[in-house]
Amino acid sequence: MTYQRLPTGEWHYTLNASMPIADNPEDLPKLSQHRELVRAIAQVNFDLTLSLNSAKNQAINTGNKSAKSAAK
Repeated sequence: MTYQRLPTGEWHYTLNASMPIADNPEDLPKLSQHRELVRAIAQVNFDLTLSLNSAKNQAINTGNKSAKSAAK
């Protein structure tokens, strides 16, 4: 994963990696010790720009308390 802070104050993240897939999302933390839970491996690529102001506005608009904490 790479990341950088942009002059606008936003953060830019990129990821190009192989990630395990499990049938039950709750099993994800267990995959390193219980390989039988891995159903497949997927190639994952994402390019994300995150604005904390956008996160704060979304938290205010939706009443999402955890997003409000993260946006501070």
